[in-house]
Amino acid sequence: MKFRLLDVLVCPKCNGYPLVLLNYTTETIETQKKPRAVLCKKFCGMKGKSPSKVDLNDCETCLSIEVVAGELVCKSCGARYGIYKGVPSFLIG
Repeated sequence: MKFRLLDVLVCPKCNGYPLVLLNYTTETIETQKKPRAVLCKKFCGMKGKSPSKVDLNDCETCLSIEVVAGELVCKSCGARYGIYKGVPSFLIG
């Protein structure tokens, strides 16, 4: 999972936004992508702040990082969603 996915994910239980990434593990991957503009629109998941406060170097770094394990937590309702092998699980049980 890329950090930038946090820009669009909402809690399936309550639509809370943004989700918080906790206890995560990352891997660095090779990429040739060079963004021409800041990619996130509302929230930079890598920096945890507004996209207006990040630059293209941050975006380039972000594209080379893969979140492989961890947990997404909703600040609104406290729901927790695991990330396993880079895939967030939003199953509600």
